[in-house]
Amino acid sequence: MRDPRFQNMSENIEVPTEDIKRAIQKGILSAEQIKQKRKKKKRITWAAIPLLAASLLFSVVYFPNQISHALAKSPELNSAYRYFYDTVGRKLIMQKAVTELNQTAESNGIKIKLTSVYYDGVEIGITGTMDGELKYNKGEEDEYNLDYNFFDGKGDSDPWLSNAQSQFSNTSKTHADFLITLDNPRGELAKDFTLPINIRAANLTLGTWKFDVPVKQLPITKLNVNETIHYPEYGVDINVKDFIQGKYNTSYSMNITQDNPGLEVNGGEYSVPGKERNDYSQTIQSKEKRNGNEVKEISTNKLAAVTSDTKSITFYPTVTKTENTPRAILLKRGVTLVTSLSSAKVKILKAEETEEELILTVQNFNTPKDMSFSELQSHMQYGFEIATINSNNGHEVFMNSTKIINGPNSKAEVMDKKQSIFKVTLPKVNAETTILDGKHYLYYDFGVYAETIALKPFTVDLTK
Repeated sequence: MRDPRFQNMSENIEVPTEDIKRAIQKGILSAEQIKQKRKKKKRITWAAIPLLAASLLFSVVYFPNQISHALAKSPELNSAYRYFYDTVGRKLIMQKAVTELNQTAESNGIKIKLTSVYYDGVEIGITGTMDGELKYNKGEEDEYNLDYNFFDGKGDSDPWLSNAQSQFSNTSKTHADFLITLDNPRGELAKDFTLPINIRAANLTLGTWKFDVPVKQLPITKLNVNETIHYPEYGVDINVKDFIQGKYNTSYSMNITQDNPGLEVNGGEYSVPGKERNDYSQTIQSKEKRNGNEVKEISTNKLAAVTSDTKSITFYPTVTKTENTPRAILLKRGVTLVTSLSSAKVKILKAEETEEELILTVQNFNTPKDMSFSELQSHMQYGFEIATINSNNGHEVFMNSTKIINGPNSKAEVMDKKQSIFKVTLPKVNAETTILDGKHYLYYDFGVYAETIALKPFTVDLTK
């Protein structure tokens, strides 16, 4: 029986065959105009990405005859949602659930207009146009970009940029349609709210384009779960707080608490009934709180495969023992470096230096069983670092302001494969530097020795 809390938001759509054929042909001819690229950070350049014919077919089935009448009333929305790869926006405009906008700002010869907005409770979509003499870098005439922030966010630290994406279509040297999609990083917002947008650049043109976008939230369903799974052998607790079912997107809140800061816990892999286990949730926002050795990560995440019909979800958490980078004063007689989380260690049997090189005879002990010998040799070549020791009121401090060895030109030669002994040669940056003077630290990065362990999966029932 279906869960009554999750409404069935899908609709039966009659697809006209002839319209599809015409739309596919038109879509193929228009594919070169589509501009799409993920906005990972505030500053980004957009390149043209032609869609495959199969993708065009997938897109067209969401545009049966009845939508053409709705779009005919608004040519700008017609352009926006006909060519952008945005299945959520396409479904919502068919249901007349997209709010039309008519906000315009002009700066330094570029006019930017916002034409629509939607918010399904998880994802926000905003369409618009930019007109004027668009400037390009040489050789990048088919690339478009907008540089923006939301609310009071500044630069890449703006949490609203974490999953923001932009697409461009119907482009020329003086015009481009655009779509901005982003996820709500704040959890629950007011049903209706204002989203301030500050655009600082359109392609290479700097300026100021400010908008206050009225956002209306479509109906959502919230499921309070508050289930905690304990892994006492690793000092890890995972709490699934809640799920928010938007019209076409789902998000959930997860808190991971651990009392060993040397562990990395990942709870993002999941599966739903009837689908293969190959999905990872997308982090919308994550913050960390520390109290002594206790580390608490609080995250909001987005799920791709969960719908209103999904009855359960299974998570597959893992823990990774992160190895440290130990240090020791380097002397001619050698030194031993050990990790804090495993039995692995490296022993410097002998240290020598010339005017141009530092030469170490190194033996490895208890390396991970799944590490190949070639991987070990590569890490012997690049895993060492040297730093000077300075004194501050009698306390040793690590000063890394001056590069001492030329790491990329280091070498590692096998001396005794059975006993895992290598000759490691580290070129000096400055030939006048003396390293074996008791005033230098030797570091070795055990990071590649990290071991990932699968924890017991757990399932959250979405029907009870």
